[in-house]
Amino acid sequence: MFSFFEPKSLLEASHRLAANYLYIRFFRTYTQHTHLIINEMTRGRKPIPNQLKRLRGTDQPIRMRDELNIEKINKIPVPPKHFNKAARKIYKTVGDTLVSLGILTEIDFPAFVAMCDEYGTYYDLTIELKTVPTRAVMSKESAQVYKRMKAARNEAYEKFYRLSSDFGLTPAARLKFHVVKEEKSEFQQFLDEFNG
Repeated sequence: MFSFFEPKSLLEASHRLAANYLYIRFFRTYTQHTHLIINEMTRGRKPIPNQLKRLRGTDQPIRMRDELNIEKINKIPVPPKHFNKAARKIYKTVGDTLVSLGILTEIDFPAFVAMCDEYGTYYDLTIELKTVPTRAVMSKESAQVYKRMKAARNEAYEKFYRLSSDFGLTPAARLKFHVVKEEKSEFQQFLDEFNG
């Protein structure tokens, strides 16, 4: 693309200058873009927290990472006031389970609240959409509103699913967990038999 020959006219010189400029612009943009792609590709997997490794049974000393010592939540607080009935239910049941497993920390709590809120939104919109008959004749405006509600419901479900997989609530995420049963000591077994 670069041309170092003497231009024969001023017009040819301006065309060559414009072509060289465009070539340089394209090359710079292309190299920046490929650099971004290479950076994205070399990032690797997302790191897995140590608590999830313990639950999965892959807590080998070499695989453990230095983590911040974040305080775990011992008891789930009162749900936010703006939650609907479905969001409160999942907040209570799933929250208690995550607290008992030791997964939920103070830093994870806002993501957990967002997950419950998205579920509540999904539930409300699903109930609202079920009230519309399947073969109803709608005006153009009503059809647009219906379409937007359906899109909002699907978006709420996508957000809920994404957040719930971070907490190990989806079937695929749950398959990665390995529950380790605690062995009882002989004294504890004796007490269980004695009281039993």
